[in-house]
Amino acid sequence: MKSKKRGIALLLCALMTIMSVSVFAADNEDIMAAMNENITSANVKMTMEMGVSKISDELKTVFGVTGDVPKMSADYDMALKASEDELVMQMAMLAVVKIAGMADTNVEAYMDMDMRDAENPKMKYITKTDAFDKYIVMDYNDIPGAEAMLESLASYSPEKIKEMNEKLAEILPDKEFVLEDGVYTMTITEEEMKAMMTVMEDVFVQIFKGAKEMTGAAEGSDEELAAEFKETADKWFAALEGVKLFADDAVVVKATMDDDKHLATMDIEINLATNLNELIAAVKPLLETAVPDTADLTEEEKTALEEQKKAMDDQIAKITKENSDVEAYLKLSMEMSNVNGEVTVTFPELTDENSVDMKDLMIDESKINVLFNGIRVQFDDVEPIIEDERTLVPLRKFCNVIGITDENIGFEDGVITIKNGETTLVLTIDEIDVTKTVGETTETIKLDVPATIKNDRTLVPLRFVSENFDCNVTFEPIEGSTGSIISITK
Repeated sequence: MKSKKRGIALLLCALMTIMSVSVFAADNEDIMAAMNENITSANVKMTMEMGVSKISDELKTVFGVTGDVPKMSADYDMALKASEDELVMQMAMLAVVKIAGMADTNVEAYMDMDMRDAENPKMKYITKTDAFDKYIVMDYNDIPGAEAMLESLASYSPEKIKEMNEKLAEILPDKEFVLEDGVYTMTITEEEMKAMMTVMEDVFVQIFKGAKEMTGAAEGSDEELAAEFKETADKWFAALEGVKLFADDAVVVKATMDDDKHLATMDIEINLATNLNELIAAVKPLLETAVPDTADLTEEEKTALEEQKKAMDDQIAKITKENSDVEAYLKLSMEMSNVNGEVTVTFPELTDENSVDMKDLMIDESKINVLFNGIRVQFDDVEPIIEDERTLVPLRKFCNVIGITDENIGFEDGVITIKNGETTLVLTIDEIDVTKTVGETTETIKLDVPATIKNDRTLVPLRFVSENFDCNVTFEPIEGSTGSIISITK
């Protein structure tokens, strides 16, 4: 769940930036006043899109891409409100994530934060996606290491944004918007973008510190962590010196105002243009110094790591200067209303039936942890068991999790029938023969371990059922404990 926590923390940083939208000073007084306004409430509709606009057929082959490179986009509908100092904030968001060739994913997210008491900061985060039928409730104070991230967010204030603006104004004093047909436009070059990234060091330091502390990887004082980030950043900037990363129009910002001269819309487009061969050559020395410690690995794990490295090297060798020019983009379009006006943030009504605490979803090192699309499955009265090195799980609960409804699950006289789409499995308690039918084709398959009954619950082989209904399964023992992690993706 660590990656999820990092993602939430970075999202919150981004939201706080939106609430304090600002850019470096210029002479366009009205638009600059709107851009620098301390926004404490707003309804925001935002669209994000990222994609690749130029890539060679040879490079697509290297990455195993057939046809066009899939685009990703997301539509957000947010209600935000906060105190003037942004120590108190509420947010409700509905989003639809779209990836070409895949079903859309619907996301709900809610945040309630109060950091006025530095000794007892509070933040509750609620989320729900199509992959899990309950709201996941996260109280950051209940999660080890979360207080460090809360402290980082508390220091990410309008004052910090203002200070950053002043620094940006010093290095780019002549930048200003161009007004045409009511739209203010500013274009930032690659050189200007790189200069801006150095000025935004304080922001990146906070994210760096928070992410490391959330994952338990932080060592040393705040000053030492900041110094570690600066040392790492300096190495990367030095390595990338002279390497083209952005297009000539590296960043294009467009904005409009409403009748009250509040910010009404803002479009930000980041355009990348690089040569992957040159980029890899520049950063490869840095990557080679970050070799993982293999002292505690088994010989089998070391061999697997070496094979992965060889496969990566073989892939990199196919990326030549001639075939690796790439252009990509990230677009953010925001439409704002009720700026600093009356905004209602509505939270879902939570019950024991429709919600679960994040603590209950975190990995238990003493148990068999079954994850479906990254979410730990909560089994009720019967937990998964292992027999002859095969994992068995409760029939109905597990089938529901992977998308099979109750009406497609049958049990009569020791015979289990599971249907989904054109596939039907017929298993018999304590027998290894299974009948599998796909369309009009039927075959008999022998199991390593049969379905069984424990504590009046029917259990079926996890991997067999998963893989026959188009799921991928990976198994990972938890080092130093009796537990394990079984990840299922669909």
